[in-house]
Amino acid sequence: MSNTPFTIDRRGAMGSALAAGIALTLPGCADAEAEAETEELASTTATYTRYSVFSPEGQAQLATYAEAITAMLALPATDPRNWYRQAMIHLIDCPHGNWWFFNWHRPFLGYFEQICREVTGDQTFALPYWDWTANPELPPEFYGPTTAPNALDPTSSLFYADSATFMSNMDAAVDAFWNALTPAQQAKMSQRHGAMSLAELKSSMQSAYAGGASARGADAQAGQLDKDALAAVDIKVINTGLSATLFNAPNPPPRVMKQTIFNSAITENHSDSGKFAVIEGQPHNNVHNSIGGLMGEFLSPIDPIFWLHHANVDRLWTVWTAEQNARGQSPFPSSDEGQAFDTEEYLFFVQPDGRPVADDISAGLYMTPAAFDYTYGGGTQIMAESEAMVSMQDNGYILETTVSSQALRPGAPATASVQPREEAMVAGEETAITPQDGVANVVFTPVDGARHRYRLYLTGEGETPDLSLDGADYVGTFAFFGDPHAIEPTPITISLANWIAANGDRLSGPLVLHFDAVPENVETMELAVTPGSLNSASLQFF
Repeated sequence: MSNTPFTIDRRGAMGSALAAGIALTLPGCADAEAEAETEELASTTATYTRYSVFSPEGQAQLATYAEAITAMLALPATDPRNWYRQAMIHLIDCPHGNWWFFNWHRPFLGYFEQICREVTGDQTFALPYWDWTANPELPPEFYGPTTAPNALDPTSSLFYADSATFMSNMDAAVDAFWNALTPAQQAKMSQRHGAMSLAELKSSMQSAYAGGASARGADAQAGQLDKDALAAVDIKVINTGLSATLFNAPNPPPRVMKQTIFNSAITENHSDSGKFAVIEGQPHNNVHNSIGGLMGEFLSPIDPIFWLHHANVDRLWTVWTAEQNARGQSPFPSSDEGQAFDTEEYLFFVQPDGRPVADDISAGLYMTPAAFDYTYGGGTQIMAESEAMVSMQDNGYILETTVSSQALRPGAPATASVQPREEAMVAGEETAITPQDGVANVVFTPVDGARHRYRLYLTGEGETPDLSLDGADYVGTFAFFGDPHAIEPTPITISLANWIAANGDRLSGPLVLHFDAVPENVETMELAVTPGSLNSASLQFF
């Protein structure tokens, strides 16, 4: 697929754009040119290096970060660099479930990082990142503090204790923000969440603020991720996301598309939602919801762990970009859709001196880390998929299912059945493909009335599914970040990698998908909700 540059400088895919210290290997790669390109990436330098928070360098960065939080909390609410004002940007403007998800969050982190340098005076500062695959527990500094108050823990006394106190301190500043919106910003706000008004903005802020003991879920306050999130951050799931061979799907996509997509779906603007891809829908969303409290809401940047969580998400994007170059494939939007992607404008970011970002507002400027001159160092090595795996995607096969039980109710999974495809061959050979990886593509209408997670199980025909998270039938969990934007059909992609690794012998017979809705909080949420539905599903093996 050819790609052409537009008026925006993409700043090169093989130069300083891609960060040096990314731990990246290409096992089984026999292409000397690809290996040389990977070595070139690994030797590139940048001014700033983001380190794992568990490394000595990351610990030093963490100390500066805590100083920055304290300083930003102390700024008046009328200052756009105020800690809560930065979170407001996310609430009103963040994209989720679309192809701007990675790209928008990069400048959100980049300008925030610059503000941290300004308020601390440390011009060498870079954000540490939390590699939840290597270390699937919260860094200890973020919970159970031995000394209080703790700027890294939103349950501490440094943060507002409840939503009423929060809004009483923010009310006048929100009024001033709203009254100062430019015509261009007002036009963008008209696209957000159904043309958000000032009253709706304040209502959203109040409902999204969790303070005191409610600022985190119980597991997170013990430093733990729940089982859904632990499964979602597994290296096999990460590698499924990284093995995607296209930045975006064609618009409109064909009915059956063998190549997997790195980004969530194409939408008209970055406030819309479409199909959720693997990295966003599984590790990203499940970590947010597992930590809970503020992290489960669109004011999630108030919880200091947000910024380290998203630094790791951004790191995965840089790894994928490097892999695409090593494969000889484009890491950019396809030429047919590239201009629409590149020219989307981000109008709410703030410079280190508090002034609005007025020039670098186009999405195309942020396709590489070069815009903020940083790289990633240290951390756990991510094993990139081999060229053979990418080739298998082209020759993989898709099994369409027949939905047999459509209604989706908590504790009563919807089901779909599928027959094995005996004629699936690789390159015309007489041997069926032996799957090493795969994804389930599901379209479902969410349950209305309460927040739910959606768990997928896969069994043989006639088998009663084990609906535990420890059983062999469990495939993976999809969770919305925050509330679904609308109760309408939602396409998602869930990695099959762990299920295939444990159940390869079950692929020869008929299979049944079981798709279950599980309330986020069974103890407090009413189960008398409007049922959802399983609209369609397919299994894709490669």
